[in-house]
Amino acid sequence: MLVLLYHKVIKNPGFDLWWRTFDLQIKILKSTYKIVSLDEVLDCVINGKCQKNAVAITFDDGYADNYIYAYPILKKHRVKATLFLATSRVLLEDKKRPTLLDYWEGKVSWEELYRPKSMKDANAEFVKQGRSTDF
Repeated sequence: MLVLLYHKVIKNPGFDLWWRTFDLQIKILKSTYKIVSLDEVLDCVINGKCQKNAVAITFDDGYADNYIYAYPILKKHRVKATLFLATSRVLLEDKKRPTLLDYWEGKVSWEELYRPKSMKDANAEFVKQGRSTDF
């Protein structure tokens, strides 16, 4: 069983993962592997109930590009993914990359921010990391 970790999916080709490359990767993964949730990975580790050719897709830190560029691709291919959301920055002055909080703050409530209905409906799982705000 594999667990893939993504950070950043970008609009234009460059050093980070371009959205078209991510789309191709998901297409290949879907045709080659069974894409599973982290709960299924945990079940494999604890109970030995492992599926052949299984892969879990995760995103670390919950930056806005995960929603803007990666989410539409995940939705299009109907695949599961887990987002590990950072609820605060280590360095407050580090605002080079907008987070989901930056993108949505003031537009939606905290409940909506940490349980984005559209992404939840598309099999996305959310795991918080960082500041201990219950959601």
